[in-house]
Amino acid sequence: MNETLFTNTKEPGRFIQLLCVDDEHLILEILTDFFNVAYKKVKVYTSNQNKEALELASKYCPDLILTDINRPGGNGYDFLNLLRANPRTKHIPVFSISGSVSPGIDKKFKQKAESEELKQYRAGFNRVFPKPFEFDQLLNAIEWFVMGDATPDYALLNLGTESPTLDYKESVDISSSDGRARLAKDIIAMANIGGGTIIVGVAEKEPGNFMPIGLTSEALEKLEVSLVNKSLRGFMDPAFHISVRRVIDGEKTFVFLHIPAAEDQPILAKKNNDSANLYQGRLYIRTAAAESREVTDSSELRQLLERFIVSKS
Repeated sequence: MNETLFTNTKEPGRFIQLLCVDDEHLILEILTDFFNVAYKKVKVYTSNQNKEALELASKYCPDLILTDINRPGGNGYDFLNLLRANPRTKHIPVFSISGSVSPGIDKKFKQKAESEELKQYRAGFNRVFPKPFEFDQLLNAIEWFVMGDATPDYALLNLGTESPTLDYKESVDISSSDGRARLAKDIIAMANIGGGTIIVGVAEKEPGNFMPIGLTSEALEKLEVSLVNKSLRGFMDPAFHISVRRVIDGEKTFVFLHIPAAEDQPILAKKNNDSANLYQGRLYIRTAAAESREVTDSSELRQLLERFIVSKS
């Protein structure tokens, strides 16, 4: 395997352990070689069936487990449920790597793959990857979950102060048009100033006093990445993808919406919604007071446009 693929890999500051479970021996070989080339401080355990994999997980408590879904002798869903039922392994992050979420080119199969991806997230998998998987995406996810890249998220969670690039929400409603429009407005505004993070599950008990309360299982199910992005497409021009991650802090679970920076051009509102004060063709920004609002004067417009001119130069 070509080592130049991993020139930007973050080397762990400690020895890490990974467990890979798949009934395809070739996949296990590829993953083992992949991780051994990517990292110097790594031990990879492998198994092709649930019973042995559970024994390995309980014995070694790996930092991360990767599993396929469909295999003889108990599938990936069974495996995940048994892991979560064991106090020793219940908190280990688990990624699925499954051909059943590979979209292909057929429209019907793509819809089936999207449904399966949602099912896997709802079952409790921390990340879902199709076969064949992208090596760089897999490494990025591992580094976030295993190697300390989650630390900044916990800092944001407990910061207790909103800013132009950080917004707390007790909940969001993507089941209604008004709820989708309000969320889209914040996302458009944040993307236009350079991106940021929206954390869902933090309540403002009184003005300026934020308390992390977490989200219920029902609320978490409604905030899966595919559902969130689909619900927002009709409100943003051009449409773009936001990442959605679950962050566990003790017994509480939160959803982090990562908003990328608009790159080539500002994001405009695509449709009207009076409840959210969102209007087609207008520009929105985040202010120093952590509010999302329409651009109201020429100075703000110049500042916004200058950001895109500078980024292209």
